[in-house]
Amino acid sequence: MRNRGFWTIDWLKGRTVRKHYIDIKNTMQRKENVNKARESLQSLLTHATQNCSFYAPFANTPISEFPIIDKDLIRSRHSEFLAKPFVTAKLHRMSTSGSTGTPFSVVQNYEKRSRVLAEIVYFGELCGYTIGQRYAYIRSWNSQTRKSPLESFLQNLIAIDTSRLDEESLETMRSLLKRDKRLSCILGYASSLDLLAQHLLEKGETPESFKRMKVVISGAELLSDKARRNLKRVFGCNVVSRYSNQENGLIAQEVSDNVFLINRASYYLEFLKPNSNEHARPGELSRIVLTDLFNYAMPMIRYDTGDLAIFDEHPDYGRVITSIEGRVRDFFYDTQDRLLSPSAITVQMWKFDRLRQFQFIQDGRAKYLLKVNGARGVYEDDDFIEVIENIVGKKANITIEHVDGIPQLQSGKFRQVICNYRPS
Repeated sequence: MRNRGFWTIDWLKGRTVRKHYIDIKNTMQRKENVNKARESLQSLLTHATQNCSFYAPFANTPISEFPIIDKDLIRSRHSEFLAKPFVTAKLHRMSTSGSTGTPFSVVQNYEKRSRVLAEIVYFGELCGYTIGQRYAYIRSWNSQTRKSPLESFLQNLIAIDTSRLDEESLETMRSLLKRDKRLSCILGYASSLDLLAQHLLEKGETPESFKRMKVVISGAELLSDKARRNLKRVFGCNVVSRYSNQENGLIAQEVSDNVFLINRASYYLEFLKPNSNEHARPGELSRIVLTDLFNYAMPMIRYDTGDLAIFDEHPDYGRVITSIEGRVRDFFYDTQDRLLSPSAITVQMWKFDRLRQFQFIQDGRAKYLLKVNGARGVYEDDDFIEVIENIVGKKANITIEHVDGIPQLQSGKFRQVICNYRPS
């Protein structure tokens, strides 16, 4: 009923979402649609150079000659990115929480909003979720993100707040999820899903308690292999990672382990070397630089997302992302100032499977802090120190701090690795 209602409302509004959905489906399923993607890119470049003062100097130039932009640049020169036809138009504002820095906002025209909805519908279907089915969204809810009772009813949504992730809150989540027998999908941040899966397994839950569950979708953070295994054990369903951001939309989604299908219907992605604007090669660590093909209100051309990944060529899907390595700011340095991926520490911490949480922080050259929750009487500090020394070097200054909980960011995300140090 809700599925029919969604499409009926869209039909009354001119079938905007349906048109975008069909376009995305056709583009994603047909390799020969390369020319169409090029046309979309060229149309955007022409629009931007004609209507945005920032892009005006780059008229009639290939995209490779456009500058790389980032949040700081857009924030400081916001008006120069706003297209003239939309200056007085009613626009949709998307904002990041600013939990790890200054808040960041972009505006989107409503055609772009329809595109984002169509992306959600299409990629949801790819992993087993159909719009209108009952789903739980596990995140930090606030006055800006909170849904009204009517919205929750129409969307068939259970909003589960993760502002606290203590034993009491996790038990409340368990009760909610077990009680709702129509639930077919759970969407949430990786860190919250990880803790939830651990709690459910500790309580002896099995897939028998969640018979209608079809998919668990993890977003916003890296989903560890251990967390994925636990989620599959307890829910007995498909578990996929989704790569998206607030300012653009759904950029890529797993179609199999370590294969992220890029949403080439809506975005033009470049993979550049971490320390230069040269294009990276398949298999190399690279920065994700994105061009949003459908935000005409505030064109974002060659936008450095701040994320690092590894890409490759796939025989069935073309260019794919094989590993999303995390945010640039989450990389840290060993005692000799060599850059290390956050996975260098997270993978080695899997052996401490009775640990509830940990957070690894670098505060200076060779100076590290490991916060651990649930280690008292279970593991020795020397166990952790040995693991860290094997990663960063024997000359490391390592402090182990036992805590009862590690707070989330304001957004509800959880940073497992934090680097407050940059080599001079």
